[in-house]
Amino acid sequence: MEKVLIYDQEKCTGCRSCVVGCSLYHEGECSKILSRINVVRNERSGESFVAGCDLCTDPPCAAVCPTGACALDPKMGISKIDQNKCIGCRECLIHCPFGAIGIHPVNKKSFKCDLCEGRSEGPVCADWCPSGAITWVSPEIAAKTKKRVKLQERINAATKAKEVS
Repeated sequence: MEKVLIYDQEKCTGCRSCVVGCSLYHEGECSKILSRINVVRNERSGESFVAGCDLCTDPPCAAVCPTGACALDPKMGISKIDQNKCIGCRECLIHCPFGAIGIHPVNKKSFKCDLCEGRSEGPVCADWCPSGAITWVSPEIAAKTKKRVKLQERINAATKAKEVS
């Protein structure tokens, strides 16, 4: 069954377990710069949020790649970066609206989330997230979650408007 990766920013605690799990799985070491997912912390508000690949259906990173190294994989439905074709020009990094592409410090080539391709349990980040901010779910559950979030936003807005008047 096809599944999708969902980020719930309200649940992110900023623990960075996802970052550790990702870099450990992909690179064999715990390193923020080698992770395919990031956690950004707003110190002023005390909030954290997950910054990862949005897995675009029309990815700008693939559209600008001069060698075709970054391309949409029709089987997986996400853009992937072929390390054998990548020349490290950083065009994909510049054009990613989510800041989800990194440059490997050793080989100087681009890398991004590949949903832990080949791992039967799905993406490591979802397994390692203790708060449930990252989940690997069926598209039906993802759609229900999105509807619930939108409904809650409308309820909050209506409540706020009622308090003001």
